[in-house]
Amino acid sequence: MVELHPGTWLVTDPATTDRLLASRHALPARVEQGAATTSWGVDGLQRWMAARRAMRPWLTPSAAARFAPAISAHARSAVVRWASAADIDVMSEGSGLLSTVNTHYILGRPSPTLTRLVGEELSAAERARPPLLRRRRLLRAQLATLTTVHDHLRTEVPPADLVAALADAGLDERTTALAVRTMLLSSHHVPAAALAWALHELSSRPDLQEQLRGETTAQRDPGGTDLPLCRAVVREALRLHPPVWQLRRVLDAPVLDFPAGAELLFSPHINQRDRAAHPDPDRFDPHRRHPDSHPPPGAYLPFALGPRFCPGSHLAIAELVVVIATVLDTHVVVPHHAPAPARGTLNAPRGLRLTFLPHRPHR
Repeated sequence: MVELHPGTWLVTDPATTDRLLASRHALPARVEQGAATTSWGVDGLQRWMAARRAMRPWLTPSAAARFAPAISAHARSAVVRWASAADIDVMSEGSGLLSTVNTHYILGRPSPTLTRLVGEELSAAERARPPLLRRRRLLRAQLATLTTVHDHLRTEVPPADLVAALADAGLDERTTALAVRTMLLSSHHVPAAALAWALHELSSRPDLQEQLRGETTAQRDPGGTDLPLCRAVVREALRLHPPVWQLRRVLDAPVLDFPAGAELLFSPHINQRDRAAHPDPDRFDPHRRHPDSHPPPGAYLPFALGPRFCPGSHLAIAELVVVIATVLDTHVVVPHHAPAPARGTLNAPRGLRLTFLPHRPHR
């Protein structure tokens, strides 16, 4: 643990990380960039946690598995388009694909308009610094996304299962719309970064691509999720390249040796390179751990830990597994342009470009 400045600590010990993030007193440190229109309000955390509980039955591994054929269908359409180009910007194309998949899952059907608006809002947020004009663009983008979500909720009959679960839990329309917007925003750039890193690692490993292709063929279930090697590839990509590299919490009561009001910083990037938990931590190795084994507590947290664990983690894993399996079933991924170092709050492979070639089976 390092005190960066008075009242703020960086916590890197895995066991301490696990205990602190498991505490109900470790609250997310939220920075409100939006206008009152898009704010959750003073009781926003309680409302969000209520929405999480309502959505939980629709975000389980079994629920995600039932949606796998639709994920596969979207991926097949995307890879045909990718293969028609000499190379693609993987972050841009991956964001579009996964936003389409998640809009379909959350709202019951794809919405190109919402996919575009979510991307525009996230891009505006990345540039939300002075001058004032950029701030105004962000507020307009936030309002456009939320208004479109409201319009969808009012006109879609019957509502999608996940949306219906929010209403059945007694949540009002505003809370439901804010929860849907939150899910759409969080399922855009972040899983796209994970997909891009996984494809980047695979592009230089044709033998591993062939092993994954064989696993998919052996399963004989188009769009299935029971693919242990592919799941291991996803987990290792998330370990080596966690899209969210920093977590912030503020304590509302003393925990361990930290006082109330302490700001705590955690880094999946650091913890997931702990040498005791992950030997040779800088090497990409999907075979480093048995599928049924787990890293020590606090040494693997790409989706955070504790009561604020990402509610869409099972869906995200299923999407990544199915997309990768579907792409490699018919295509080979080849490097084209290596990524530049990430910058900002998202650990994404900037400038990564890959080529997708039709797979020609050996005869």
